[in-house]
Amino acid sequence: MSPPILYKKLFALTGLTVNEFIKTRKLQKAAELITQGKFSLQDISDSIGYKDHKYFSKEFKNTLELLPKITKDLPTLLFNFL
Repeated sequence: MSPPILYKKLFALTGLTVNEFIKTRKLQKAAELITQGKFSLQDISDSIGYKDHKYFSKEFKNTLELLPKITKDLPTLLFNFL
């Protein structure tokens, strides 16, 4: 399959460009790691490829509409809400 065809199929399935899809998936993985609470935010941002932690927080907020710091407390907040 040629790259242009792959890009068109991915966009048809997800509504995202390849770059947006990859960024969203990486940040979703970061959110999973943050909620586990085993790693620091700096370690997580480094592990998914963001060396600038401020940029990681900005992209995380823009993409997932949550701050990484708040996401860390999300399981507790959900548990207290239920």
